[in-house]
Parts: sequence; C-alpha cells; structure tokens
Amino acid sequence: MADEPMVQMSVSSTEATRGGSPAWVVSPKGTVDLATAERLTDQLNEVIGSGATMIVLDLGEVEFLDSSGIRVIVHAAREMEEREGKLLVENASGATQRVLEVTGILEQLRAQS
Repeated sequence: MADEPMVQMSVSSTEATRGGSPAWVVSPKGTVDLATAERLTDQLNEVIGSGATMIVLDLGEVEFLDSSGIRVIVHAAREMEEREGKLLVENASGATQRVLEVTGILEQLRAQS
C-alpha cells in the first residue's frame, strides 16, 4: 500500500463574538485545494449543523486557495443563508485575497471591522 501524500491543511473552530453577536470562527491553515477541501467542508458542516447563526472564516493562515476551496466557501455561504445565518470572510491576504476578489466572493462575504 502506497503512503498517502501529506495533506497540508488543518482546521480549527472556536466560539467567539463579532459585532456583539455570537459567532463560530473557522480557521483553516495551509493549502485549501482538491486534496484538502473535504476537511474544510466537514468542519463547516459540523459548525452549521450545530445551529450556528454566524460563521467567520478566518483565512489569515491560508497560503493557497483553488477552485475547490472557493466551491466550499460558496456552498457554506448558501447553506448559512438558507438557514437565515451568515458566513463572513476575514483576514484574506495575498493570493487568497486576489482569488476571492476576482471571483467577486470577497465583496459579498467580507467581515466588516
């Protein structure tokens, strides 16, 4: 059996507040691509399933984001909207920010300071 390739992403979730409202902060780290997007999907689904009304996706430690990651973010945002909740993005920088700007996603989901 061949060794599995090393997946370069981890995800953590914490409860917090944003603008005085309760929020879950989901913080992926590393690369969000085809090989790792399912891990982010699972974490977001777990938080959404817990009844969260606001999720802040902190992308400050994401080094790379491809179309698989964008799909995860868009799907989670739609799921939150259907549940009358909100998904916001914060701390996107560099190439990650550029990808989200070009696709128009950042403007829709940018967390307001």
